[in-house]
Amino acid sequence: MTYSWSPSGDVSNSAIAAPTAVVNSTTTFVVVVSDGICTASDSVTVRIFEFACDEPDIFVPNAFTPNGDGNNDVLFVRGRYITSLEFKVFDRWGEKVFETTDQAMGWDAMYKGKPVDPAVFVYWLKVACEGGQTYFKKGNVTVIR
Repeated sequence: MTYSWSPSGDVSNSAIAAPTAVVNSTTTFVVVVSDGICTASDSVTVRIFEFACDEPDIFVPNAFTPNGDGNNDVLFVRGRYITSLEFKVFDRWGEKVFETTDQAMGWDAMYKGKPVDPAVFVYWLKVACEGGQTYFKKGNVTVIR
């Protein structure tokens, strides 16, 4: 079998079955395979998406249901490439009811050992991402019971 990958300059070896490639922009690779009698070709497109330390790559739901059913019981900051964060939740009087710097730690709608009443809470989020980008947002989240 012979293989011919193109663009050949973007792959480690254009004459092998499974070369490696490092791409910085969306690229379509074409391979032509021949056994000396028959020839076939195929292609694959590798799409590159820019990551932004911003929405929608950083996400905080606007509501959650801490009712113990195992679905949406805890409010988490969602996002990849986050290197550090500060997440604070306040009640309508401005009292801090939750705070974390650990993305794996979410708010279970408890305050001082008791469940909070259904209400709208305000959050403050500051994030640093890989590459030095930062993100800041103030928003609301509704506790639904």
